[in-house]
Amino acid sequence: MTEEQPLKNKEPSKSGQQIRKRLAKDNPKAILFDDLDDALIGVTLQCPETDNVLGAKEKKLVGVYSKMQILKTLMFKQGVSAQDVEEYYEYNIACLNAGLWTPLIVEDDHDEAWEEWQFIDV
Repeated sequence: MTEEQPLKNKEPSKSGQQIRKRLAKDNPKAILFDDLDDALIGVTLQCPETDNVLGAKEKKLVGVYSKMQILKTLMFKQGVSAQDVEEYYEYNIACLNAGLWTPLIVEDDHDEAWEEWQFIDV
């Protein structure tokens, strides 16, 4: 098993950048987090409760993030300490409700991975 390298010196994920470009084209209203492209793992359809002008439900893509990757990015790229990262995440990211195009966050099954890297000194 190879040890995972911290994200500290890596460029943003190409797939995250590609997803960001796709959403900019397909749904410019989609809300994305700044500096968290490494945690952007995909898109999903969001169905707003309001009808569009033609009376049909409008379906648009929204971003999907990985909670584990958000935590890693906060620690290794943005310097949030292991002691503060979950509180920072809960207060600043998880509770965001910016309307119809708010991104979704996948709750990873991450207990083992968290145990392995949460005590790395960054």
